[in-house]
Formats: sequence, structure tokens, C-alpha cells
Amino acid sequence: MAKILTSKLEWHDGREIPSPSSGSFLILNNRGEIAEAEYKYGKWLQYRWSVLYRDNNDIIAWCRFSDIKAPKGF
Repeated sequence: MAKILTSKLEWHDGREIPSPSSGSFLILNNRGEIAEAEYKYGKWLQYRWSVLYRDNNDIIAWCRFSDIKAPKGF
């Protein structure tokens, strides 16, 4: 039987500006898509398709990569 691993992400409200704002983030947009991004020039810059979100209201949540905890046992 396969071992089931669980991990918890701490999501922040998308209207909250990250402080400090530097670093890599995961973002969740209002279409339910998750992508890697950074916060630059007061906007979210998504890496996958090089999208600069003109309206920050499109982002409903974010979390820092550094806050992602590895599952127990690793």
C-alpha cells in the first residue's frame, strides 16, 4: 500500500501585499489556476506564461515557497 503524504500550505489573502515582497511565490488566481510568480512593481508577475497581472484583484491568494513544509518522513 502506498504511503500517503500530507503537507500544509499557508495561503494569504490575495489583497495582502507580501512583506518583504521579494522572493518566489505560488499564486492562485480567480480561475482556480496555480502558478509560480513574484511580486514586482506593485503587481504579480507570473512566470509560466510571463503574465503581468494588471489587476491585483485577479489574485485571490498567495504563499511563499520558503513556507512550504516538506511532508514528515523526508
